[in-house]
Amino acid sequence: VGMGTDETQLINVLCQLNYQERDAVKEAYFRMYQRDLVEHIMDETNGYFEKDFKRALKVMLEAQEAEYDLDADVEAMKAAMDGWGADEEALTKLVCSKTAKQMEDIRAKYYEKFGEELVDRVKSETGGMTA
Repeated sequence: VGMGTDETQLINVLCQLNYQERDAVKEAYFRMYQRDLVEHIMDETNGYFEKDFKRALKVMLEAQEAEYDLDADVEAMKAAMDGWGADEEALTKLVCSKTAKQMEDIRAKYYEKFGEELVDRVKSETGGMTA
């Protein structure tokens, strides 16, 4: 990260990792550079990252494993998108605390309960930024 940061590559790498892998990357980064990765990214990214996406990136990097309850998680995701504007921080925390398999189950259950694709709903509620 720094002058000439490849922000697209940063997104591609971080979004492919689950929360355990992100924690391992943060620990390795600190061991190598004696600097917190989250703070470094927040200091070095700008432009497109200045508002909602920068906040979402920080939430993603700080996400921790959370208890998994399929029905409760589906309801929590719907609640984060219902009403006047989406609660993008809550939605990001919910998604980032799940494994790929858990998200697959959540997407299927969401469709079963509400008759719409979760990713389509997220895109419509967030302008496509979070999906």
